[in-house]
Amino acid sequence: MPGESLKSVLVPVLPKSTQQKIADLVRQSHEARKKAKDLLDEAKRTVERLIEQGKQ
Repeated sequence: MPGESLKSVLVPVLPKSTQQKIADLVRQSHEARKKAKDLLDEAKRTVERLIEQGKQ
């Protein structure tokens, strides 16, 4: 979208309470994603350790 056209786009300003709710949800989603990644990494390490123990 060319710069001049972009200047004519109206962007609504949400109430502060709605902005805060959105910010909180985004923050929670980032935390949940990190926790999911950490749990997946831990599960992978556990499986690898169990496989190595089974080889002995």
